[in-house]
Amino acid sequence: MGEGVNKYLPPGGLIRWTIQAIDGMLRRHYGVVCYSDHPDCLLRISPGISDMNIMLSDGKQVRTGDPVLDLHLWNERLANHLLTKQGLARGRALLRHFHISLRLLSDWCGSDSNRGSFIALRAEFGMVTDIHKVEPILEKLGFDTTLKERPGVRLWRRAFWDNLFSMALMWTFNPGFTRTRSLTDLVRARMWMSLERLHELYLH
Repeated sequence: MGEGVNKYLPPGGLIRWTIQAIDGMLRRHYGVVCYSDHPDCLLRISPGISDMNIMLSDGKQVRTGDPVLDLHLWNERLANHLLTKQGLARGRALLRHFHISLRLLSDWCGSDSNRGSFIALRAEFGMVTDIHKVEPILEKLGFDTTLKERPGVRLWRRAFWDNLFSMALMWTFNPGFTRTRSLTDLVRARMWMSLERLHELYLH
């Protein structure tokens, strides 16, 4: 399993094209849109509904059924910005781009026409093997992190297929990233941030 997604998807242009096509269809289905054309923005957004109750660290209560704004990685830009960087340089670049992306999102949300009724940001991710290593970084960005599950190879769990597609996307847009990831070890987690904290940290 050390070669990650390559155990499941043979290399080839047709496979990558198919994954990109599926990704495009899913973006349209979930209403994923770009909120900024800034070249350093690495995030896109879509409307969502909370499926759980959670008290965020700033005291904001999110309840089941509350409207939230889901965050999505802009995979093409992520690959373009980070493909040539390794190690600490990659980490610093990623952190800087996330700061820029969240500042741009705060500006976007500051407009009455864009704000809507959502009360928090939410993102789900599955490309980590140890959530405790990424928690401090996400906390610096202003996010609270909650563990969802580690599906392993339980094919009957949706989280397994979510992790498989996450690895397929990374294999497609940033092949080197999957060499250090094993599908069986991936956890799924969520990160949250209230709209108030977003503005507190990132509004100009």
